[in-house]
Amino acid sequence: MAVDRFPSTHATWIEAQLTIAERHRSIGNAEGVSNAMSALRLHLMDRYHDALRAYVRGGSLRRLGDPDDVVGGFFADRACKPEFLGSWRASGLPLRRWMMTGINLYGKSMIRERSRDRELPVGAMDESALVDEKDAVTGFERAWGLAVLNADLAQVHAELAVQARLD
Repeated sequence: MAVDRFPSTHATWIEAQLTIAERHRSIGNAEGVSNAMSALRLHLMDRYHDALRAYVRGGSLRRLGDPDDVVGGFFADRACKPEFLGSWRASGLPLRRWMMTGINLYGKSMIRERSRDRELPVGAMDESALVDEKDAVTGFERAWGLAVLNADLAQVHAELAVQARLD
């Protein structure tokens, strides 16, 4: 079995999945689109869930509710939509920065919605409070780095196990 000594990067893999989904969409293969997008959703949630939770906990977004609920809502409403990743692709930004910006914008939309529904008094938390806060960004970066490191360690462990070289 050939070992790829230079595996594709996180962004390269995402780009490949988006391209696969687009190709399947162009030929009308809904199952192929669904499979590629499902793989992308799982990958994003696996890679970014803990980092986004740390970001919510560490900044003004924590006032919006339970971090798991805020992050889950963000994934359901924004991050797992094809247009979210398409816009990221066109932006040229690192995906982790795109995710932080995305959850900030999602938080702003929650504030507007709650203000409209009178759940949150107008002015109780204005949108200008939702900025890149140092503690939130640091928490995100640490959790994201840990998720990347754990994924890489798991891959190396699996490869060494296959080669009977765990010792």
